[in-house]
Amino acid sequence: MRKIHKVCVVGAGLMGKQIALNAALHGYLVMLNDSIPEAVGKAETWADEYLKGRVAKGKLTEEAAAQAKKNLFFTIDLEMAARDADLVIEAVFEDMKIKRETFAKLEARCRPDTIFCTNSSVMSPSEISAELRHRERFVGTHFWNPGHLIPLVEVVKSDASSDETAQTVMEVLSSAGKEPVLCKKDVPGFIANRMQHALWREAISIVENGIADAATVDEAVRYSFGLRLPQLGPMENADMVGTDLTYNIHDYILRDLEDSHEPSPLLKQLRDEGKIGFNRFFHEDVLAHLKKRNRRHGVKIGRNRHAEGIAFLRKLPPVGKNRQIELRPDLCGRLGLDVEDADHLRIRALGIETGVVPAECPDTEYADFELFVAFHS
Repeated sequence: MRKIHKVCVVGAGLMGKQIALNAALHGYLVMLNDSIPEAVGKAETWADEYLKGRVAKGKLTEEAAAQAKKNLFFTIDLEMAARDADLVIEAVFEDMKIKRETFAKLEARCRPDTIFCTNSSVMSPSEISAELRHRERFVGTHFWNPGHLIPLVEVVKSDASSDETAQTVMEVLSSAGKEPVLCKKDVPGFIANRMQHALWREAISIVENGIADAATVDEAVRYSFGLRLPQLGPMENADMVGTDLTYNIHDYILRDLEDSHEPSPLLKQLRDEGKIGFNRFFHEDVLAHLKKRNRRHGVKIGRNRHAEGIAFLRKLPPVGKNRQIELRPDLCGRLGLDVEDADHLRIRALGIETGVVPAECPDTEYADFELFVAFHS
């Protein structure tokens, strides 16, 4: 592997600060840059508080936290951030013009052999890098939010990326505690989002065609193959079922699955009606369903308190070792909490220490809490 020592992260927002801190924790010298001074200040405060919290919970030694702080620098000066960088990760706003302008500035300031990465979750690395002189040193690195906790990073080759660049980035990410996967072709959605949205398309179609309501669709996933997915991927599962049986099933069922190339009319209708958030998505009865589910698990409906939340979580089906229950970030607004700090809202459940719960939350029924499972060691 080519020696990578200094990493420059451009963009100190939600993902940029997480990516930078993760690299610093794994021994890399990291320069986190943003043109907005307030963003740099907030990122530095967040990193300091995160490290203190990990130390307080016994998840990180004081020495490791101190070393990470020594490894991580914050600056609004792109010239200084990019100087002598071995690898640059861009995490600016998802706008093609802004990304291209950012890399044009970086190319003027970095060595010809500096590796360039874009953290875009949707935009083509080939398109972003189209105007660069040294396109062979450019790849996509799609971190998943929260970037310092979710293991997966999709390394996406552009139409000009060299094999050496892709392999070096894969090895750097592995050394930084990530689980990189190589996307050999620059296609929309890369790998994981293509599968995720194929599932969403079918789920929405089931609701749209009256086969089942939204809550039932979610339960069908949650209590069946959803439980297998963390340990058994779809290709492994197909192999276990057998390619002959998988073929026969597909020969019968695929013709009836949703294959529209346009967003669902139901989705458009809901968007146009302003039904764009939790408890309004698809059906007005989602909240009622959650209350029913809570009653089934024997949890009293009421205002959210720490003890009630703990009791609710302990009555949920086990999610497995080394998993954590986490509040969904898009619900934090309902609690008056900073969405960027949603990953701090861990709840102790199932005997796993998963973080800190505020002593008091604003009045809300804990039925409002939809939970998701995030990997965390």
